[in-house]
Amino acid sequence: MVDVPRRLRHHEIPTHPTRPRMLDQVAEKIARRVILGFLLGGLLLLSYAVLHMFIVPVAWAVIIAFATWPAYRRLRAAMPRYPTSSALLMTLLLSTAFV
Repeated sequence: MVDVPRRLRHHEIPTHPTRPRMLDQVAEKIARRVILGFLLGGLLLLSYAVLHMFIVPVAWAVIIAFATWPAYRRLRAAMPRYPTSSALLMTLLLSTAFV
């Protein structure tokens, strides 16, 4: 006579001596995600602590570059064979305007 295992109910989890239980695997995944979240949060916090002095100057640099881009394009169109000279001239013009 062959033993036929009875059907498991939905709340019963089969156990096997060599396999971890499904709940342990889920708990391990959640723990890994929580640890990863804390590590990434710490990395972001430390990055901000190092870079917070540079945020405002970089924002102003972006604003100035965006505002002066049309003038640079016109200067570049006026000097098509000399891209380095047009960049130098634009840099000198902006330096004299802001200093």
